[in-house]
Amino acid sequence: MAVVQLIGDEATLNTIIEKSPPKKLVVVDIFADWCAVCTHMNQHYDRLSFTFKDLGTFLKVNVDDCPSISGTFGISTLPTFVLIQGGKEVDRCGGSATDLENKIAQWTSNAAAMPPPSKPKAGSSSNTAVNVKAFRGDGHRLGDKKSDVSTSTKGESGGESSSSTTPAKNAQTGWFSSVANWFSYQKQDAARGVSAQEKMKVDKNLPQVPIQIRLVDSTKLQLILNLTQPVSKIREFILIARPDFASKKFILLSSFPRKEITNETMSIGEADLGHALVIQKLAKL
Repeated sequence: MAVVQLIGDEATLNTIIEKSPPKKLVVVDIFADWCAVCTHMNQHYDRLSFTFKDLGTFLKVNVDDCPSISGTFGISTLPTFVLIQGGKEVDRCGGSATDLENKIAQWTSNAAAMPPPSKPKAGSSSNTAVNVKAFRGDGHRLGDKKSDVSTSTKGESGGESSSSTTPAKNAQTGWFSSVANWFSYQKQDAARGVSAQEKMKVDKNLPQVPIQIRLVDSTKLQLILNLTQPVSKIREFILIARPDFASKKFILLSSFPRKEITNETMSIGEADLGHALVIQKLAKL
């Protein structure tokens, strides 16, 4: 019997992560109902949740019910499985059952080999005060505090003297600023991708297929379409998800065999693009 818990809001997710024992793995399946690959992965995720039920906590979050989750985790494709241990993201993968199982097995095995956390000696005390800053991201605590900014030590007079140098502080501040900007971009990009998918008007009663898109800047997008929908929907999706391409002329290529898709009125089925990779290329002027 599967032991997967559906999470409806980010606050609940953060609470579960924060209260999870350090060695216990938390796996978060970020999905959408309209995503065919997500639906396909359900049976595998249920099986893995039962197999590793004593070693991990298995959660699911629907991006349509909790839109902010895309920005928090920097989600650009669905499904995305995020593995968290000790309050930090340690790994992630996409819609591959084998890859997911291997990663879960790896991190639960690593946790079993971890030594217990050391306890401070009785009677010992520290006069070091740590200023902390909240941060979300890969390899950092999600929704929790992390000592990462500066350390100050109380002197004999009761004042505080900083133990960090100004150049180090500036370098660290610059790094956090860059990461924050990157996550801001990822949040906007993911939100546009979800919005673009909604506008594709996919009929859930008809066969659906996933299509991968590789843009000229190496960004990867994924969308779901019906086999009966026209190829032009792929171009429409790109322009909604990435409006910066609206002023640029581009063509679409099939990946194998590599050739230009010249007739965009054909259906996805007729063009044999189901489960395919479509490549965007800027047209020569």
